[in-house]
Amino acid sequence: MSDISSFASHSHLSPIYQTILGLESCSTEKELIAETERITRSIKFDWFHYSVKFGPKNGNFFRTLSNEPASWKERHAFFDETRPEFLDQIAYHRLTPITWHDLRRLYSDPDTPPNNSDEEEIGAGIIFPIRSKNEDCAFLGFFMRNSHAHPEQTINLSLGEMCLTASYFHDAMIRMTAKPHRAPKAPLTSREIECLRLISNYKSNWVISRILGISEHGVVYYVRRLMWKLDAQNRHQAVERAAECGLI
Repeated sequence: MSDISSFASHSHLSPIYQTILGLESCSTEKELIAETERITRSIKFDWFHYSVKFGPKNGNFFRTLSNEPASWKERHAFFDETRPEFLDQIAYHRLTPITWHDLRRLYSDPDTPPNNSDEEEIGAGIIFPIRSKNEDCAFLGFFMRNSHAHPEQTINLSLGEMCLTASYFHDAMIRMTAKPHRAPKAPLTSREIECLRLISNYKSNWVISRILGISEHGVVYYVRRLMWKLDAQNRHQAVERAAECGLI
């Protein structure tokens, strides 16, 4: 992302790409929806829909964000966040974007075909699967009314913008939903922090005792104290939590 971010300062960057890169600065879901709606309109689409199932490192929960009409969930139940199996099928088993035509054919209920005479029915669209090393699975889709002319051409002209938006949107969601770092139960002493730093360098209790000039029992005492303060189950988890709090 750093190469793309540095590119944002170039004066020749188009307004649409400036808006996409601006998703990095969104601090609330409301801002993210508003900015993504601007992008959606700029590329000649009507609605967007984002669904995510975060992995263990990001909280293990589901979330959806959209500017879609309220009636969509009744017509297209697979957009509902209470049906994560659809999200799994898209994000885990698709390597490339999937069009609305293919999506409807694969996942819609054949007994309830869409009402194509309805002005707010989806006429065309495309969904971008998103997967991350943190085991998140998500997708961001862009859709247009059935009254649009030449939808295939519109999709082809905007593939780059939509793909980049999907990446930046998901990064923004991770940033906004990250769990706040837990503060220690009590301040750590300078000796406890010294122990933590040595533990982070894979030093044993015996080696730490020699470096600090204290007994090995003293090291065990300090380690137990800092583990309690950091609410850690073991010494290595204590190091991780201390790093998250900026203590080491």
